[in-house]
Amino acid sequence: MPPFSVDSSHTKGLLITIFGVVLLSPDGLFLRLIAVDGWTLLWWRGVFVALGVSIILTKQGELSDAFSRPSLARVAAAALFAVSTICFVHSIRNTHVANTLVILSASPLVAALLSKAFLNDTIKRETWIAVAVVLAGILTILLESLTTGRLFGDVLALGTAIAMAGALVAVRTDRGGNPLPALAYGSVAAALVSWPWASALDIGLRDLVLLAVLGLMILPLAFGLIFLGPKYLTAPEVSLILLLETVLGPLWVWLVVNERPSSQVITAGAFILITIAAHAILGIYRNSNLHDRKGVG
Repeated sequence: MPPFSVDSSHTKGLLITIFGVVLLSPDGLFLRLIAVDGWTLLWWRGVFVALGVSIILTKQGELSDAFSRPSLARVAAAALFAVSTICFVHSIRNTHVANTLVILSASPLVAALLSKAFLNDTIKRETWIAVAVVLAGILTILLESLTTGRLFGDVLALGTAIAMAGALVAVRTDRGGNPLPALAYGSVAAALVSWPWASALDIGLRDLVLLAVLGLMILPLAFGLIFLGPKYLTAPEVSLILLLETVLGPLWVWLVVNERPSSQVITAGAFILITIAAHAILGIYRNSNLHDRKGVG
């Protein structure tokens, strides 16, 4: 089957994943608009996301099953989701949204390295080349941040990418399982970690409404759709669609609060995005050719 000339299930996967990524893309903007401190934000974000995911699981009829049998892979994924959430929120608070999202876009390549280490997956030559280029781009951003005071936020963005990649690898090992409970577990864990430093009751109505919209609706729906996409699409296709967030996220922030990344970050980000996109497209064509050969055989 040629890439993107698709049957109905493939089209469904494309639409589901694209809508999920577009829905997720204002996350950084919401974090910019919410005025409370980072730990209080994390507390409420964790509580609302856990509630939102629980509502979705209830509608799916999977709530009791999801929370009564926590597998080791699900617990590991939850812990890593919690780490990625904490790093992501504090990264957004300490650097430009564009810096965070560009560095976070490296997650699929980091996941490939972790899959090699823990699942003994094969890494092809073009993946190693892509990893080298992306690391060079991230290093460029980090070096630029040394002079702008955004290094801490950028390092946290790298931590987010590593933790998110680890969570995705853990989810892969829980074959056939629903990944949404891990998101709920991770959200609760992030809230519990944040509690000692949070001022949970010191929050205005505006911020509480923004957090409720983000945590109860946007994030559970977005992640639910994105997690559903791989049932219909290949991993490279999902990786390619996820790059939309890296473009749209900073765009919303620029349009609403006029936050503009530096020219150096834009240049490094362009190299990173082009590299990841090329790597994903190559993977799509390889999967397509493999499918065609199997069809002929």
